[in-house]
Amino acid sequence: MCAFTIENEENPMDKMLNQTPVAVFVVALLVGSMLLGTVSASSALSPYDDFNDPSLLIRADLWQNTDNFGIGGPGSGRLESVRVIDALLASQLPLIAADPSNPKLLFAKRVVLPPGAFPSAGVDLGGLIMLQARNATGIQADVAMKICFLGAAGFVQAAVDFLAFNDGTPSPGPPNSIGDIFARFRVGCSSTNQAEITWDVFRCSGPCEGVTSLGTGSFGAATIGQEYRLHVMKSGSSFVFSAVGQTQVFPVPGSPTAPPRGSQFSGLRSRIDATTPSNGGQWAVVATFDNVMIDQ
Repeated sequence: MCAFTIENEENPMDKMLNQTPVAVFVVALLVGSMLLGTVSASSALSPYDDFNDPSLLIRADLWQNTDNFGIGGPGSGRLESVRVIDALLASQLPLIAADPSNPKLLFAKRVVLPPGAFPSAGVDLGGLIMLQARNATGIQADVAMKICFLGAAGFVQAAVDFLAFNDGTPSPGPPNSIGDIFARFRVGCSSTNQAEITWDVFRCSGPCEGVTSLGTGSFGAATIGQEYRLHVMKSGSSFVFSAVGQTQVFPVPGSPTAPPRGSQFSGLRSRIDATTPSNGGQWAVVATFDNVMIDQ
C-alpha cells in the first residue's frame, strides 16, 4: 500500500572479493574509489556527528553497535565486516582514496555463503544506533555507496533508519516494539554497482525482527561513489523524504501520532539480503556516511 506526493524543489571484482583478510578487503575496495559530489547543510537541523573527532574513533557516547546476521549452514558461511573512520586508514595507507581532512564513517562488509547453506542464511543487518536522538523528529545524513557487489540475486543497501510512531497496538506482556513504525531511506543495489535511492515504511510486529511493509517509493537511479544527502522526518502522521532536490510525503495508514515504544533504534545501517543458491555465492557493500544531523 503506497500513497505519496512529489514536490519538485528545484571487475577485476573476483580477485578483490576473494581476499579473505578483512584489512586487505577494505583496502582493495577503497583504492581508486572517489567522491563525486557534495551537498550543502540545512540551517533547520542540529549537528549530531561529522566523524571529525581527533581520536579518529567512533564516539561511544553517540553510537551503539548493532549487528544481526545469519550465515550458518553446511560448510559454514562467513561474514567480514569493518566499521571505522576512513581517515584512520588513509593516514596509515596514503594510497587509499580518502581525504584525511574530511573524515567519514566507513562501512565495509562481505557475506559469503557456502554451497548448500540453510535457507535462513544470507541476511546481514548491522550498523550504529543513535544514543542521543531519542526525541529527534528527523534525521539527515550524507550517504555514498562506494561499491555494491552481488554474486547472485539479492539486495545490498546503505541506509538511514528513523523510528517515528506507534500505532497503539497493546503490548502483550513486557513492553516491546509491537506497532512501532519506522522509515528506511537508502541507497541500494539489486545488481552490481547499479544503485537507486529508495525508501520504505515498516511496522514492527514484535521486537522489530519481523516487519510489515506499509509503503515504498523511489527517487531514481544513483551514481556509485557520489554522495547524496538523505533527509527523513515526521510531520503530523506522515513521513517526509527529501533527496536530489525532491520531496516525497507518505501519510502513514491509520494516522498514528503516538511516540514509538522502542528507545534505541534510529541510526545508520548497512544490510545485505542474499539468496541461498545451491552453489553458494558472495555479496559485498562499501559505503560512507557523513554530516549526521537531527531535527528536534
